Amino acid sequence: MWQDIYYTRPNGRQPAREWIEEQDNSIKPSIEKRIQALRMEGPSLSESMLEPIRERPGGRIVPDFYELKHIAKKWRLAIYHDRKKNVFVLISGWRKSQPIQQRDVDRALTLLSEYLSN
Repeated sequence: MWQDIYYTRPNGRQPAREWIEEQDNSIKPSIEKRIQALRMEGPSLSESMLEPIRERPGGRIVPDFYELKHIAKKWRLAIYHDRKKNVFVLISGWRKSQPIQQRDVDRALTLLSEYLSN
């Protein structure tokens, strides 16, 4: 069994938790199911559910940083596998509306940098 936590910013906000709570019942159950699957299988989840995040399209893969996703429901949840603490950190989430959403990825990368600097 794998443990997960929500990243808490210095101001006390938890972007991933807040995003999940804002979602309606059309996707919230699928988010909870995928998080549960992550708890059970960790990084061995299928690529259809867990995919490495790249800095830019075709760019460098960010080590231990993934999209937990549901393609049909069109949502993504950025997670980081903190190997030192042996925990998955839920960073941020977004609805997928176009093939590349660099702004959402950039925000997740900024939050990851913030997490790593603490």
